Amino acid sequence: MESFSIWHWLIATNTATTFVIGAAVMGWQHAVSLTHPLTGQVKQGYAGYCWTYLFLGWLVPVSRGEVARGLLHFVLTVLTLGIFQIVMPWLYNKQHMARLIASGWQAPVAEPRLTPASALDEAPETAGSHAASCAFDALILGQIQLFAFDFMPRGWMPCDGTALEIRDHLALYALLGTRYGGDGQTHFALPDLKGKEPIPGSVYGICLDGLYPSRADATPA
Repeated sequence: MESFSIWHWLIATNTATTFVIGAAVMGWQHAVSLTHPLTGQVKQGYAGYCWTYLFLGWLVPVSRGEVARGLLHFVLTVLTLGIFQIVMPWLYNKQHMARLIASGWQAPVAEPRLTPASALDEAPETAGSHAASCAFDALILGQIQLFAFDFMPRGWMPCDGTALEIRDHLALYALLGTRYGGDGQTHFALPDLKGKEPIPGSVYGICLDGLYPSRADATPA
């Protein structure tokens, strides 16, 4: 087939390679249900590699209600001879989710499960009496707590600079960004407070399963 030139093969190969690498690194595009706390409305967001943008380009933001942004993307795609359409699948879902969360939509978070599993396993006969004392009321996503023991309750992680995947912690990433580290593309880092505990043997933890703080009620820091 002489009409199918080497350039066609190169374009097809590059498109397929970009698609496979994007899905492998960022994960397959999947829907995430967002809820607005004031209206109770549910909206669909997306996480992972935006393969639909790779093939449909500026029509994706238009289909998601971002008409002006879609037209801007069309102009940038033309000006860059299509390069913009290859780059944006890596960024669009993350940027779109960040805009939704910044405008008040909340990503789902699991109910806090804060009784240490080890306490239930080691002392089942006393677990019931101590479970209530281990519970926390009105936990805020991203809040930092000092613990007098050397393990983390469920729903918490130590503040040790650990890198987390953005796609698995969208709401927390919307709060922390990359101020504590991370590339801002696939990973972000937790605060590193190792060695800064006021009491030897204690440890700082950060809440992963809490309420998303409302910026409407926030006071300047």
